[in-house]
Amino acid sequence: MKKTVLIFLLAIPSLAFCQLLSGIGPFKIGITTTDIIDSLSKDGLHGVVETNDYLTFVDPPTHNIYIPTFDSPVYPALRDVKYYMIGYVVVSGIGITNLRLKFYKNRLYEIHTGKNVFKLNEALELKYGKPKLTGGKKNIYCQNGFGAVSEKEEFNYRHIFKSPANVESIWIFRKYYTDKCEERILNYVIISDKKTWSTVRNIEIKRFNDRDNIENKEKLKPIKEL
Repeated sequence: MKKTVLIFLLAIPSLAFCQLLSGIGPFKIGITTTDIIDSLSKDGLHGVVETNDYLTFVDPPTHNIYIPTFDSPVYPALRDVKYYMIGYVVVSGIGITNLRLKFYKNRLYEIHTGKNVFKLNEALELKYGKPKLTGGKKNIYCQNGFGAVSEKEEFNYRHIFKSPANVESIWIFRKYYTDKCEERILNYVIISDKKTWSTVRNIEIKRFNDRDNIENKEKLKPIKEL
């Protein structure tokens, strides 16, 4: 009996790490619906703003919920797909900026955070366990706008959390340099339903191909006799 109890107690610390990551707070892949946007808009803190800007982040962040109203590679207008971005939201005491939420047929299929997610990742690691690290670093040479060439170090790390079979949860941390030798940092978390992401992506590609074909036909009309 004592041996059984001891084994159970030793197993307890690892129970937290058996949990699988499939969302952040109330935002759960495959479970959360667009009703959450209505709930947030009624809390007196998050206003709803329609925008025709190419919206990937807001700086400085606000509590507004942004709804893009036009076609773009980031937010194509599709019947079954809804896109929202929350400028700033607090989950379990952790502030998250520029939180992008994508829904397909009313179900959340992708979560994409803004930058500076170190506190969020510390919390995720504490709850779900240390993620698998892939990637690495390399040295490159780049030339700035004044013609000076210098050696720089780039890195690209993917921290992959344990998730359900249909979900991919990754923290991306990358540093790279532009063709003008300007440093850029990418630091965000993306959680998505792999099958739904692929389905939506195929729909998006077809949508833009169809639009391009229509635009090309219109351009050819004036010169069809050429």
